[in-house]
Amino acid sequence: MECRTPSCDGAYERRTITRSERHDGQVVVFEEVEVEVCSVCGDIVYPPETAERLETLRDAVTAG
Repeated sequence: MECRTPSCDGAYERRTITRSERHDGQVVVFEEVEVEVCSVCGDIVYPPETAERLETLRDAVTAG
C-alpha cells in the first residue's frame, strides 16, 4: 500500500512494534503490536484488528 503522507513516495510494510501509553499516571506497554510502517517517512497505520485489540486492552487496563 502506498504511503498516505503527502509528498512521500514510500510504501507501507507490516512490522511489529512496542507501544507505550500513559493511563492515570502509569505507563502501560503494549508489546508485539502489528502495524503498517512507511519505509520512507515512518508513518504508522494501525490495521483495524490491531486497533480493536488495543482498545480492548486499554479498557481492561482502565477498568482496574
